[in-house]
Amino acid sequence: MTNNFTYHALNRDRAEIRLLRLLASEDPTKHIDCYLEHLPLDADASYEALSYTWGNTTNPQRILLNGSIFEVTPNLFSALCALRRPDADRILWVDAICTN
Repeated sequence: MTNNFTYHALNRDRAEIRLLRLLASEDPTKHIDCYLEHLPLDADASYEALSYTWGNTTNPQRILLNGSIFEVTPNLFSALCALRRPDADRILWVDAICTN
């Protein structure tokens, strides 16, 4: 898979992690749009974790990550589609995206 997304370094002094903001959409056919946010590990942040074997890397699906194209496996794409809310953003830690 190829991506034109560039990760920004985490601040080790602040013990940062990356969290994925999955933007809401009332239209289930609309592209998946996400943003990576850096937060200190001890921040008072609520998020859900999503981690498992993401499956075959053939036929990658495209999402927008911080405005850049980012390819994910079909399984992860399906999970993001199912988890996207129509009326509120969702904060996730997704190993396949949040780790570099």
